[in-house]
Amino acid sequence: MADSAEAVNDFKKSLDGLDSGEKGVSGLKAAFTGLADTIGISTTALGVLTAGLAVAVAGFYAYKAYQQSIQEKIQNAQKASVEISDRTSTMADNISQVKELKTALDSGTLSEQEAYQAKSNLLSIQSQLSDSYGDQASNIDLVNGKLDEQIEKMQQLQIQDAENYLNDNEDAYQIAKDKLTKDNYYSFGNIDETGKKNKKLISQLQDIAKEVDGIELSSNDNGSMFVHFTGDAYKANDAINEFMSKVRDLKNEMGENADTSAIDDLLSSANNEMEKATDLIDTHGDTYKTYLQQKMIKDGFGDGSPKAIYDNYTKAVQDYNDALASGDTSAIDKAKTAFDNVQSSVDGVVKKYPEYKSMFDEVGDALDEATIKSNDFTKALAGKDFKDIVSKFKDLEDVDLKGLNINGKNVLR
Repeated sequence: MADSAEAVNDFKKSLDGLDSGEKGVSGLKAAFTGLADTIGISTTALGVLTAGLAVAVAGFYAYKAYQQSIQEKIQNAQKASVEISDRTSTMADNISQVKELKTALDSGTLSEQEAYQAKSNLLSIQSQLSDSYGDQASNIDLVNGKLDEQIEKMQQLQIQDAENYLNDNEDAYQIAKDKLTKDNYYSFGNIDETGKKNKKLISQLQDIAKEVDGIELSSNDNGSMFVHFTGDAYKANDAINEFMSKVRDLKNEMGENADTSAIDDLLSSANNEMEKATDLIDTHGDTYKTYLQQKMIKDGFGDGSPKAIYDNYTKAVQDYNDALASGDTSAIDKAKTAFDNVQSSVDGVVKKYPEYKSMFDEVGDALDEATIKSNDFTKALAGKDFKDIVSKFKDLEDVDLKGLNINGKNVLR
């Protein structure tokens, strides 16, 4: 029996040392042969089992190698995304500087010293391009060349850069796209519906769920209420986060002495589910976004191109926010008109290229909607129609509507 036990231990050690391929299969055969000889079992009887396990071992290591290759692609894409984003940002800065410097030189208004400095700056940028792009930048002459031609050549470098990135990271993008855009099911919470103290809480949670798109409450067979959401990682992250914020507000309203254990458990389990979505975004988000950005660049910079409209939209949102912050009504009206004009082009791009919708949505989300609504409200109160309504109440001495003040301005006088 001692010999048999020792043989089994030797057999286990042999299995631990196996690898994939022919070497692993031959090692498996040797291990079984040694075991059979020791414990007196026919190797013929073990042959079928050996063959079956050999296939299983080979399949396991093949899967393991596949998973490793996937992980390597993800990691390489993450690194490449950081690098290409830096190069894209640097090139955008360079193009902006070249436009400014060339325009100043062409104006003929610079002093001799100022012109010399401008040319020196252009040569410095050209040297940077040569360092970064090598022979691809050899035909660029920022000092003597025409502005439009030099900008086009610089953009061509970006296009080539983008093509290389897209070719190298196609597989990683498809993985990221699948992980981030696929609908997943998220569920959390386990509140007893039979307890009297929880009935009010469940009613309040149902009201909260109605305010958060996609969040639903259901009951399981055990008489417990749970929360669930079905959607992609981005939507899940936003919805669960919004739901948690509202539940925290509810908890704060309950006061320090209230029993909030059910809410605490709900928030804890909700956070665990949200982290699943967050992990997907953290792992694949940069690759997904960078790939789409580079695809835009690869499609060109011409008027009407997705990239041109994206840049115009980004600028329109920034200008609109700046105007709103200034409070200058004429500047706000001008910025709004520019924004509305670009918005129609955005709608056309998103319809034709739906893959870019998330990028345009992200830019649009930066718009200060709260200030826009406040500004619209103030304009409405200052309008003729509202003043006519107020005039009908002039005999109501206890209502001082003419003293109405919005954002420090008396809108009715």
